[in-house]
Amino acid sequence: LDRSELGIVRAVANREAAVSEADRLPAVEGSGYWLRAFGASASIAVPILDERGIAVGVVSAALDVPPDRREAARSEIEWAA
Repeated sequence: LDRSELGIVRAVANREAAVSEADRLPAVEGSGYWLRAFGASASIAVPILDERGIAVGVVSAALDVPPDRREAARSEIEWAA
């Protein structure tokens, strides 16, 4: 879990949803590259926690939603996870 620039790593490490915004990430590599390649403006990663609070997985979605809709999208992804 040493790649803290990745949303899925931050979600697990912090045990909470992590939003990555394409325009704040390098365009030539990593998440910034892939978000742009998929036409997404952001990704939202949500950890799946067991009854003890231990992360057992992560759900992540790349979305093209405006900033004012990201909180609602995060809530929907958390509910689905």
